[in-house]
Amino acid sequence: MPYCESISWVIDQRVWFLMLQIGISYRRPDSKAMVRRIVDRLVAHYGAEAVFPNIDDVPAGVDFRRHIDETLRTTTILLAVVGPGWESKGHESIDDRFDPVRIVLEGALRRRIPIIPVLIGNAAMPDSDQLPPSLRDIAFGNAATIDMGSEFDHQMDQL
Repeated sequence: MPYCESISWVIDQRVWFLMLQIGISYRRPDSKAMVRRIVDRLVAHYGAEAVFPNIDDVPAGVDFRRHIDETLRTTTILLAVVGPGWESKGHESIDDRFDPVRIVLEGALRRRIPIIPVLIGNAAMPDSDQLPPSLRDIAFGNAATIDMGSEFDHQMDQL
């Protein structure tokens, strides 16, 4: 590779790295501890400025739909952490059109932000027919599995 091409490649890689913004969408009741470990690992690698662990953490008095939309404007990749209660049928449910997790995922799909499903706690990827029509494409994304145990570091390296 000629000298000028290699410098150009390095500059391109650094610019991409500086622009990387990782959003994380998850349900707190079943994912909080694992998400904390994932965030710590991502921050150690990419820096705190590149990781948004609470994309749906909305300040009081702010319209959560607008907040999520504004946050997604700068997101370059979204990790959708799927725990055992991710689909939920209670207070927060993926079937509820006002569910913050659903709004984040729909917004990311609209913006064509790459979504990586991250399976934790023995969760399985839901089938497309278990999801609202607006989210069915997520069921076909190749998911990563992250466990708390001895494989955590290796699995995070693969992510």
